[in-house]
Amino acid sequence: MSPSKHARTSLAPPSSKRCGLLLALTQPIVLSRLLSFLDWSAAHALLDVSSHLRSFFRQSSLRDVILARFVPAYEASRDPTVNPDPLVPISIHQLHIFLISQTFPVHRYPTNALRTLFSFLPLDHESEPLASLTEAHSRFVLLVQSAIHASPTFALPSEPTHAHLFEKLSSTLPELTSPAPLSYAASSPPVASLSPQRLCHHNSSSKSKLTPPSGAMRRLRIFRSRAPPPPAPLVEPHVLKHYTSFWRRSVKPRSLESYAQSDSENDLVPPRRQYVPSPPTSATSKSTSQSSLSRSSTPTPPTSNASTSASPSRSRFPMFTPPPHDFASAASPTRAPILRVFAPCGSPIPNPQTIIRCEEQLMNTGLWSHMSVGDIIVNLGHVPLSDSLDAPPKLNSNSSFSSTESHDRRRSLPARPQSVAAPAPAPTDNWLVFNGSVLVPFSATASAPVPVHDALTLPSPFYYTHILPRLANPVYTLRRMPRFTAACPSPVRPNLSSNPYIERQQPVSAADIQMRLVHLPTYVATAHGNGAALVRRYKCLAKVFVRHTPLPSGEMEPELGAGWEGEWVLEGDGTKEGRAALMDWLVGRGASQGRSSGKGKGVEEEEWEWDWELVRERSGKGRIWMKLLSARRSGEEALADVESLGA
Repeated sequence: MSPSKHARTSLAPPSSKRCGLLLALTQPIVLSRLLSFLDWSAAHALLDVSSHLRSFFRQSSLRDVILARFVPAYEASRDPTVNPDPLVPISIHQLHIFLISQTFPVHRYPTNALRTLFSFLPLDHESEPLASLTEAHSRFVLLVQSAIHASPTFALPSEPTHAHLFEKLSSTLPELTSPAPLSYAASSPPVASLSPQRLCHHNSSSKSKLTPPSGAMRRLRIFRSRAPPPPAPLVEPHVLKHYTSFWRRSVKPRSLESYAQSDSENDLVPPRRQYVPSPPTSATSKSTSQSSLSRSSTPTPPTSNASTSASPSRSRFPMFTPPPHDFASAASPTRAPILRVFAPCGSPIPNPQTIIRCEEQLMNTGLWSHMSVGDIIVNLGHVPLSDSLDAPPKLNSNSSFSSTESHDRRRSLPARPQSVAAPAPAPTDNWLVFNGSVLVPFSATASAPVPVHDALTLPSPFYYTHILPRLANPVYTLRRMPRFTAACPSPVRPNLSSNPYIERQQPVSAADIQMRLVHLPTYVATAHGNGAALVRRYKCLAKVFVRHTPLPSGEMEPELGAGWEGEWVLEGDGTKEGRAALMDWLVGRGASQGRSSGKGKGVEEEEWEWDWELVRERSGKGRIWMKLLSARRSGEEALADVESLGA
């Protein structure tokens, strides 16, 4: 035996020690304790030591320990009582790619998409790794969602009320108010509060001379007329405070130089440099002087000391808001999961070819079969350009090259529009929604309805609020009214399996529904511009209680999401037609469509669709406030009014 071979065999641990180490790591408690001291690079190296360690990921108990350590929100989303086998298959390699995607900058995706769109040759060697990162991210999003919805004790958290949004914005919108008089000012503090300090140096005799005897004071109080107290001053409205904040300022002396400067110069503050460049050399001084002459002759406004000192304080605490497709929001059961794909596209809206490429990417990775109705897909390779790709480039008139010469030099190059240097703003049409069969574009605006056939099957009516603008309300197209009661039901649900003789719930009549006429403030778009005004209009409100109750055997009821249960407040126009429209939805065509009791005769009838807007500022804490927008027959445009609904 050679010495080198003998040395290698002597350094190897005995087989009994290796078996003892592997046996110890098969215990979930020991493995969890060990992984708490390791990062992923060290844990990945440990799992790659032998095939036995790599097989840990095929054991459910050990796999859950590894995922709970390195995948955020996985420990809180899973239920140990459920079948631990994941619905979405995963491996160690996919976990490694997922952790890389969490640290990969998001801006690299559109940057690579621009290079792909304007390159002569295909850049598959750069696009394929990015597509692998998006595939790993989407896989673990579906894994967390499947663990949440597979739990038998799954319960949606109550949505917080958003009334503060309405109260905060109501004071900033124009509304007819009666302001307090402008001459009113706060009363000065009473002089009596200063008297003890001023008379503290006098003796007691002086105090006795100044104060009259108690008998004289008693006589004065008896014969003095009791005048009514003055009225309290009116509270200054918020609108007036906002207006007077511009001229109620402390009078601060200003220098003559500050008066000489215009207001525009004071408002324009140059950006503060993050670094100090090196001093220019003699060779570069001429070029810098020539470039400065070619610029505009407008002088640079001076920078005050206050603005210079305030700029570091603003950059010291940067406000960063994670995007809605971040993995941190994937563990929310009340928000739609957002999957990532990478398909370079330069059109303003996703074209059919790009949508097909996104579908093929999801099918090839095996994620298409694990998607649910309502899932959102975002294409990180979508770079909407304001101009068409065939537009000629815009050249500067002050350029040293002539337009003809520059055109000859760029004739063999692809046309690069001006928007490539400055892409268009963040797109609102980059979302794709899975409706059960295909991907449908979804515009995250206030008027676009969610492209889902039956929105009541979604887990919550707040399913898409995280991709909408801050003050926008989601719009749903509903075709059926779920079963409801006019009175608040008992918290105990009946169990028909244990007692099949429970009487079936009687249908609610129009006389049982609580309906009233109220005067509500609403937002109305202004005639000019994109503003809004706060006005008060009469509205009809109907309050019902929706709950998914089990039915006797043999009867089928459409699915209802858990977040749709609770108190419903339906809002309609404060007219006879608006009241009739609500009744038609509750006890008419809306109640008969889509049910086993309404079929038979209703199959031959035409189907109606109602557009409802979820009023977020009035919803929350078990209440769902829905406003009726329009109604139409299936396949037709929305009606301009609701007069035909009452017919």
